[in-house]
Amino acid sequence: THLDAVIAAIVEANDRLSLPPARRPWLDVLADHVVLSDLLADDRCAPAFAHPGRVLALGLVDAPESQDQFPVLVDLEDGGGMMVFGSGGSGKTTLLRTAALSAELTAPDGTLAIIGLDFASRGLGSIDVLPSTVTVATGDDLESVTRAIALLDSELRRRRSLLATSQAENLTSHLATNPEAARELPRILVLIDGFGGLLSAFADRGGGFAQNLDVWLDMMQSVVTDGRQVGIHTVITADRRNAIPARLHAAISNRLILRQADETADTEHGIATIRAKGLELEPGRGLWQ
Repeated sequence: THLDAVIAAIVEANDRLSLPPARRPWLDVLADHVVLSDLLADDRCAPAFAHPGRVLALGLVDAPESQDQFPVLVDLEDGGGMMVFGSGGSGKTTLLRTAALSAELTAPDGTLAIIGLDFASRGLGSIDVLPSTVTVATGDDLESVTRAIALLDSELRRRRSLLATSQAENLTSHLATNPEAARELPRILVLIDGFGGLLSAFADRGGGFAQNLDVWLDMMQSVVTDGRQVGIHTVITADRRNAIPARLHAAISNRLILRQADETADTEHGIATIRAKGLELEPGRGLWQ
């Protein structure tokens, strides 16, 4: 073809002039697996160590429009937390486990606490062995779930009072002037796997749980929306967009869209129809922000 002839002429001219190989116009496809220890060794992940528990390193971004690949750094304080959407088997639980381990590996001892609420595959149980994990409550034990929510609500109010006394806008500002308080006020990472399941678990239980659903939901939403300022940060997964209340959608700006059930679900997340058509995402791959 004409294209073959042109390429052959360019290659021959390049060889005759002894020019270095031309720069490729694109980078290699991201590897199938990203090892967290290798990711954290990247100098660009320094903010995760500078702000442990607040900034998480979670993976790699491929940005072909800028011919760049770089670590995903999620600022949970600035972004109000993080939401992850995906169908079954798309990698949501693995993302939460990665978040827990990333925070654990970057936070000094005593400066991090992790609480898991598992309403999906029960795959969060593996983080129970981490030194910073306080509890992992599951949907079939609502008593432990309500204890965790009540604990978070109480801690939210306690921290509000402390920061008001120091006139700090957020925990980062408070620690800047009171660095010794890092162990008194550790960052709290709340991982909720299957937010829609949380709502269903209370409603399906009936009795007092169903009657108090709005109370527990209001407490949980306050933890998510108001916790960002006092160092309580939440990462939420859901299988569909409408599984998460509009109030939380408005409060959280960090979003990862994993594989969806169909193209309609993609467009509900704001993905252009032309991009959603035929979009195939393997487990662990998604669209960031």
